[in-house]
Amino acid sequence: MKVTSRMYRSTVPLLLLVAAVAGGVAFAQGQQQVEFWIVWDQIGQFREILAPFHEANPDISVNVSLSPQGVALRERLTVAVAGGAPPDLVLVVSPAADMMMSGLFLELDEFIAASETIGPEAYPPGLFELFSWDGHQYAVPGIEGGPWSGLVVNERLLAEVGLVEPPQTLEDLQTYHRRLTRYEDDQLVRIGFSPLNAMTGTYPADIWTRIFDVSLYDPETQTIRVNTPEMVAVMEYIQQFYEVMPINDTEVFHQQYGWFSAMNSNILAMEINGYWSAGSYRNHADPIAFTWVPTVHGDTFMVLGTWAMAIPRGAAHPETAFKVIEYLSSPAAVQEIFNRLGYLNTNLTAVQNLDWSAVPDIGFFIRSIAEANRYGLPENIPNMSNVRSELTYAMRLVGRREATIPEALANAEARLNAQLREMLGPSN
Repeated sequence: MKVTSRMYRSTVPLLLLVAAVAGGVAFAQGQQQVEFWIVWDQIGQFREILAPFHEANPDISVNVSLSPQGVALRERLTVAVAGGAPPDLVLVVSPAADMMMSGLFLELDEFIAASETIGPEAYPPGLFELFSWDGHQYAVPGIEGGPWSGLVVNERLLAEVGLVEPPQTLEDLQTYHRRLTRYEDDQLVRIGFSPLNAMTGTYPADIWTRIFDVSLYDPETQTIRVNTPEMVAVMEYIQQFYEVMPINDTEVFHQQYGWFSAMNSNILAMEINGYWSAGSYRNHADPIAFTWVPTVHGDTFMVLGTWAMAIPRGAAHPETAFKVIEYLSSPAAVQEIFNRLGYLNTNLTAVQNLDWSAVPDIGFFIRSIAEANRYGLPENIPNMSNVRSELTYAMRLVGRREATIPEALANAEARLNAQLREMLGPSN
């Protein structure tokens, strides 16, 4: 059955009411009801985080509900905005150019200009601007964000092969990988480093490109460029890891072990992962070190990524929604979010005042926000989700020797630019 805008407008209010009753949300008469979509199944924790806001604002009630991520979120929000029943607040991941350019979000310029706490100066350079498009700001970084690219090292496994410190250069990383990787009776039992594991597998367009200081997008011509000599060099570097261990062996390994169980299994010795790994590995039996990832420049470098809060176009209560954004960006709320969910925040004032003593190993990541002499940020590419998946696919094709590096990159670039032209419209 085709769902029309008229049908959607008539059914959504009833569905929201049913969802509120089913979820146990009670609104007092006369309260302003703010709808907030989040992408994690942590609704109970968010209600606790918002409790001080509700105490200070008894005339406001924030109802938190679950939404999908990525393309599914964009599709759901498109229907909601077109149907006249969007939420008041929604959580999106960096970058969100596709939703900003589609007109799904309200411009926040006037709210930010009047705010005493929200503005680009409150965040690392360039991070706030990740959520701007065509000269307007559409979202505020918050809830969860921080360093994405620390090198995580099992010190005991390194010591077993006579390595006393983490790798310092990209060449060291490959040398360590060769010394650590081990087979027993044709069975892969130890992996030094897996280039498509954790953050480098899910976000290769954000991590590997930034390690090599490569940009993929020309905003002037609105063109994606992955078939370049610089990206060929990145791919060649990655493929050298598979000279020691065939990619098929590592893919079998990753089917058995996820983002965190790989290191916890003591099979994987090193990985590139984000600040959350400090909490995930704090009960590990072996000493785990967190340090700078080697880069092409040999610098202290960190990729920063973040989620952000946006107000959809047509929201019923935009002023109140921005008030919620300001609360969730405050040091008190950021501390509550960290205590209850373990999430960091990229708001510099909030992070400087954060008590992180419960997870001491996170100290490296927190200090890195101020100490890095180079930041890598996700590029504001409209079809960034597709860029990430296409690069992962290309790397795996080459690893399996189903395509050469130039073939894989040329095909990926053609598909990505075709998708981009479709998104931008015929005039671009």
